[in-house]
Amino acid sequence: MKLNLRREDFNIVKTQLLKSGSVTVEAFKYESGVEALKVDNGILSFIILPYEGQQIWRLTYRGREISMQSKSVTIPVLSDSFGDCYSPFLMHCGFSAMGVPQSDDTHVPHGEITMAVYDSAYVVGDNDEGGNYIAVGGILDKTIEDKHYVFSPEVRLYENTGVIKVYINLKNVSDAPLDYMYLCHLNFRPFNGAKLIYSADYSEVKPYYLNTCDKRDEYYKVLDKDPSIHNEVGNLSECYDPEMCLKVKYESDENNYAYSLQYEEGKGGCYIAHPTNYLPEGIRWISRTESVDAMGLILPATAEHLGRERAKRNGQIKVLAPNESISFKIETGYLNNEEALKVIEKINKIMK
Repeated sequence: MKLNLRREDFNIVKTQLLKSGSVTVEAFKYESGVEALKVDNGILSFIILPYEGQQIWRLTYRGREISMQSKSVTIPVLSDSFGDCYSPFLMHCGFSAMGVPQSDDTHVPHGEITMAVYDSAYVVGDNDEGGNYIAVGGILDKTIEDKHYVFSPEVRLYENTGVIKVYINLKNVSDAPLDYMYLCHLNFRPFNGAKLIYSADYSEVKPYYLNTCDKRDEYYKVLDKDPSIHNEVGNLSECYDPEMCLKVKYESDENNYAYSLQYEEGKGGCYIAHPTNYLPEGIRWISRTESVDAMGLILPATAEHLGRERAKRNGQIKVLAPNESISFKIETGYLNNEEALKVIEKINKIMK
């Protein structure tokens, strides 16, 4: 069953819209006026903003908040400013540009789709070989500069799982080739004592250096000697104030998927699986300050996060032919211990 959403369906009081097996979806509105949907299967729940960027605002596993924390941004607000609303679990970034603008860039931070207002949004309750699920999606028909494209993301939650599937669908509806960039900004909460385990050579992880405070400069020196130190979350040397980005070069399996865990021994772990054939660049972003606690375990992307002009110089701009489409899937969420150990086995096999 598919429901095409209307803004008048949303009120301060939660209202159940649909149920598919044990998966439910409720509509509500924040006091700020932002419409939201809560999708819940009893194991994992997420809050998504169907009209404001199709952002996933919060992610909870068995009642435990596992998405980033920001003391200054506690609810989404109606704004076209990236900084006003920066506290989501998932933010789509692109497509005319992506990343932090440098001195030779003119684009907004992370591109126009981060805060885009969607033309339409929907909820689907259905089942397939994976079981019952609820999907939330939207359609953004966007013209910017010389580009015209349709972006139609969809997020699915099935029964009996702690993982969501994020589908990325992009179509060039112009008669000219579409130069594009994309980054999926996935922001967990760091858990001290956890270990970062992922399908890459740990010795090849490289920080992006910034002019910073003395303590972070010291941490850069530590990472220069042994980058794997940062895999221990909450290690005594760490300094991510205000933030740090690291370049991770992933290896993938026979299906072109790479894997990342923030693993809590005996419990399970935060999880991402991303397709390296579509998203070849891996950026890890971590911020641990008085007001922000965030673990961008991996931000899979078409290019590095340093703006469009640098991406052009480095040959990292992707191109879609007229009327051509691409579609791919990212999996993310939290795995129980048994599931996490299977992923660790898969990572070890890739890295042999």
